This record gives sequence, structure tokens and C-alpha cells, in this order.
Amino acid sequence: MSRLLGTVDPARGLGRYALAAIVVVGPLTQVVALLARPWTAGDDYVRDFAARIDSYPVMGWLFLVGLCTLAPAAIGVGVLVMRRAPILGMVGLALTVPGLLNPDGNPDDIIFSGTRVGLGPDVIEKMFDQLAGLPAFGPFGFYAFVVGFSLGGVILGAGLLRGRTAPGWAAVSLIVAATAGLLGAFVNLGSAVPVVAWLLVTVAFTGCAIRIARVPNPVAAGRVAARADSDAVPPI
Repeated sequence: MSRLLGTVDPARGLGRYALAAIVVVGPLTQVVALLARPWTAGDDYVRDFAARIDSYPVMGWLFLVGLCTLAPAAIGVGVLVMRRAPILGMVGLALTVPGLLNPDGNPDDIIFSGTRVGLGPDVIEKMFDQLAGLPAFGPFGFYAFVVGFSLGGVILGAGLLRGRTAPGWAAVSLIVAATAGLLGAFVNLGSAVPVVAWLLVTVAFTGCAIRIARVPNPVAAGRVAARADSDAVPPI
């Protein structure tokens, strides 16, 4: 029996728990950042930002934590999806991960640096206008990253729902959040929608993290189950 079930690898178990934690921390940083941001996201964004510039270093740390965890978090969810829906998981990751790698950098750094050296809001806004000529900020970047990772989220949620590798509420939460993000890319849904959407992503990823932490190795488990069935003594 001990040979059949094998032994528990502490390193593998620690890796599962670490991945589960990253899966939760990634989207949670976005919720915290949106709620803690002292400036608004309206038409006077640059001026509101400049008026509260001293609070930006803390937000910069939140941005860094999100940058280091969001893509690994999505990969963890994608791997979970691929256990029973490999095509959906692969396509979902291909669309989701590039946008979460933040290829366009952090535009708020430009406001911070420009304000620190004495540039006025009008000059900084002109700098932003010039960014539109770069691939990551132009139409290609918009569709490839903003629309791409939202659509990828819908596909990952559908994969979770189809494969049942996470609770149903987690799959539905991810689909709803990604759909809201996709609509928000074309229609102004209000400043509260991003907060709600990322909160739903956090809920969805938490459900996935629980499953990641509980399932040691689905491939090995399947082999063990198959071997147990083959070694079982048929009833007389």
C-alpha cells in the first residue's frame, strides 16, 4: 500500500501552497491599489495625481507586487484549467498572460517623474499623447493586451466550468469579471466597475487556489488510481 500511494514530498507541498498564495495575492493587489488610490481616474487625472504625488511611492510598491504576481497567478489558474480542458486552458493563457506582463510599463511613473522635475500637467499630457505612437500604447496594444486578457479570462472561466477543476462559483465569478472588463474596454461603465471586477477575479482565483493547495498532483493521482484498479482482485 505504501508503494502504491507513495510518499509526500515536502518541497512539492510547499510549492503548491506558495503557488496558491500567489494566485490570491495577484488580483488582490489590484483591488487594494484601486481602493487605496488617493486620486481619481477622471479627466483631470494628471492634475489629481500631481496634487497627491507624495502618496505614489506606496502605490508603486503595490504596482510592483502586482507585476510580479499577476502573470504567475494566471498561469496557475491556466494549469488548473488544463487538467481537464487543455485546449481552453492553453488558449486562455495565450491571451491572458501577455497583457498581465505589463508590456506598456506603468504610465503613472511618467507623471511622477515629470512632476518631480517641474513639468506642468499640460506638458505631461502631451507626453502621454506621444505614447500612442508606440506599439504597446497604440491600437495593437489595446486589442492585444486589454481586450486579449479580458477575453482570455472568459475562456479560462469557461474551462474551469467545463472541467470542474474549481468550484462553480469561482468559474462564474471569473467569467462575469472578465466580461465586465471586456465591455469596459469599449464602454465607460464607471469607476466602480474595475473595483468590482477585480474583486470578482480575487474571489475566482481564491477558489482556484483552494483547489491547487488541496490537489497534490492530479497526473500522479490518476496513475495511482489506474494502478489501483488494475491491481485490484476481481470479485468471485
